[in-house]
Amino acid sequence: MVSFAKNHTVIPIEGRGRKVDRPRTLRESQLHRLEEVEKSLDKFYMTTEFDDNMLGPFHIIRGSPFNIDDDDPIDLDRRFFLPGPVEDMERGIEVANETDFTDYIRWPQFEPIDDGFRREEDKNYADAPRHERLNLYYSRLDSDAKEGAHRGFFCQQAAEVTSSWRHHSYIGESTRPAFYDIWFSHQTGQACADFWRSGEYYRWLPGSDEMDFLHPSVPHAVATLYDSSRPHAQGMLRSELRVAVYLLKEQIRQKDVYVDHCICPVLVIGFHGRFSARITQAYVENDIVIVRPSRLIDIDTPVISPEVRLIIRWLNSRPVGDTRSLTPESEQLDRRATTPVGNTAARSMASLTIEDQ
Repeated sequence: MVSFAKNHTVIPIEGRGRKVDRPRTLRESQLHRLEEVEKSLDKFYMTTEFDDNMLGPFHIIRGSPFNIDDDDPIDLDRRFFLPGPVEDMERGIEVANETDFTDYIRWPQFEPIDDGFRREEDKNYADAPRHERLNLYYSRLDSDAKEGAHRGFFCQQAAEVTSSWRHHSYIGESTRPAFYDIWFSHQTGQACADFWRSGEYYRWLPGSDEMDFLHPSVPHAVATLYDSSRPHAQGMLRSELRVAVYLLKEQIRQKDVYVDHCICPVLVIGFHGRFSARITQAYVENDIVIVRPSRLIDIDTPVISPEVRLIIRWLNSRPVGDTRSLTPESEQLDRRATTPVGNTAARSMASLTIEDQ
């Protein structure tokens, strides 16, 4: 149920004979934490996938799985998004397939990947100069990421037909995170990579009233990304974490926007090449980033399958939840005690090492 209070309450904090604007102080603390997390993730660029035990030192907690299959799910953790209407999704697909540009945005079809040919290429280039090997793998990974982008673009176009989400005015093209790096393992000599880029960023359409435009009442945001990798071990991809943290940070960086809200939740839809996608809800509470990833969604299909339709519904998701109040601290402690990564928060950053993949 949507719960947006109408009045902004400033809670007085004792200290030095003055009152402190608690929401603003909270926001400054959150922004500082997100900047730290962002820098830490950037240092570990050679780790493309993070398991639960690795998240604690980054002040990230993996919450309960994010149920994307039920319209009225039961949640152990807080929820801020629900899927959009089925009829809007069907209408979006219908319009997308009728457009004059249908050759570009129809559901993309790809030739099967020839694993035997790729292995032969790897063998032939094993002793080639470094720059030639880099060019080979750059071309291959760029193609893999673009396949994810093509399928993501179709879903985005279909969702935008009836969507109340609009392109995010706070997110500049030049600041969107992306990473294109390839290196060779010292142990095996095999190529490794962290190769991905941001997609689109959306915020909820403000009302027509001038004050609603200046102070929008819905602090939710959505982002997409296109990665050449996929989470083979069911961990969180660095791309998913990096985009989520970036969007959370940009949501609260504007000090005069969303001033009535303690939480500005985001939804990140990651497309993993042609193969899979995943939907992750993220928000900040008590200086901890809480991520709730969904199951993997199969998009390796020649048709617009129910799984593809599900992604379109989530791209046109409905913002819900109470964003004006925090979870009681006692409830948070109980949740962390039962969360697999809850006992890793005290680990030092030094306990992590860059994986030589």
